[in-house]
Amino acid sequence: MLPWLRARTYYDVEIDAKPRELRKLLETHLDIARFSTRNDVSDDQFEFLVTATPQQVRDLASTDGYFSAVVRTDTDTVNGRRRVRVSVDPGQRTMISSVTLTFRGPVLTEDKKQENAARFAFSLHGGDPFTQSGWDDAKNASLKALQSRRYLGARIVQSEARIDPLRHDAQLTLTLDSGPTFTMGPLDVSGTRRYPAWIVNNVNPISPGEYYDVSRVTELHRQLQNTPYFASVAIDVDNDTQKPLLTPLHAKVSEFPYNNFRGSVGYSTDTGAHVQGSYTYLNTFGAAWPLQFQGRLDQIQQFGQVTLSMPPGPRAWTNSALISYTTTDVSDTRIYSFRSGLQRTRTSQNIDYSYALLYYQDRLYQNTGGPTMARALVPSWGWTRRNVDDPLFPRSGNLIRMEAG
Repeated sequence: MLPWLRARTYYDVEIDAKPRELRKLLETHLDIARFSTRNDVSDDQFEFLVTATPQQVRDLASTDGYFSAVVRTDTDTVNGRRRVRVSVDPGQRTMISSVTLTFRGPVLTEDKKQENAARFAFSLHGGDPFTQSGWDDAKNASLKALQSRRYLGARIVQSEARIDPLRHDAQLTLTLDSGPTFTMGPLDVSGTRRYPAWIVNNVNPISPGEYYDVSRVTELHRQLQNTPYFASVAIDVDNDTQKPLLTPLHAKVSEFPYNNFRGSVGYSTDTGAHVQGSYTYLNTFGAAWPLQFQGRLDQIQQFGQVTLSMPPGPRAWTNSALISYTTTDVSDTRIYSFRSGLQRTRTSQNIDYSYALLYYQDRLYQNTGGPTMARALVPSWGWTRRNVDDPLFPRSGNLIRMEAG
């Protein structure tokens, strides 16, 4: 942190501890350090903070695997300013000697892959240093992996970290109960006032009776956010282990208003100054048909487009019609381009489809001779497949796209 951004302190605290991670932990959480920015700490309160520091250090150090820390505190006054020095010898760090991960319930016979996924998600192993945060994270990651498919009601039934501070040894035991297999049922929608609820049902990729799968719920969430109607979406799934079959899904949405305008101005070294904007009306004909006007002006090109779309139909197919006009003027060459046509598109979790029939008309003027006209009626097809670890921020995987026209 930059010196002028630090909060003013009313006494000095020096913490001598290694490794660096332990020192940072103490600097962040010790009361004697946190209260140094307060000007209302009395002498009695200051003495209490100093007295409490050794025990706080030992408690904090134990969360990082140091169960035999030796602590010394010294106080003095330099030029009228109080100073506290905390010296810490953390001792030997506690290491994990064994990990016992046990499962109960139908997962043992129904879905061995899911059991293996939960085992793989448990990140601690024998020989690793023990930390409380690492222990908590490993337990939660294993439980979350087990709950991600079929076993929504899975829970931790027993958890123990047995610490021997003299031997600096930790033995970890965790038992998970999968509970029954969950299947997904009907979707109910709340929050729709402007737009019909059947839009949600049309883009819902989940069929009643499917095994619960968090990736499918995430796909439903993404499909709803991909429509132009909803500003936010929250999806909740009942996890009552007494009623695991056809468990209801609940979608709560917050809607965009009918009218939306966006605009910007800027400058590019290629095209100079530019201004662009778009206006969208989401309830054309009173039937939730989105109508969008787009435009851009710069020193080389002027572009305008009008698009009218239908609401998503069954299986999330969307039909639309568009008209656009572009003029381009570069080096005594002017091009007037007209486009119009129909499109049919569908976007899903991993695969996108598009079909289009577009009419093209271009008129070219050059510094010599008359204009040149070109026309074409082009049917086209596009297919995209994504296989990535994260659809929004992919770090690994592959993408395949094919087009024909």
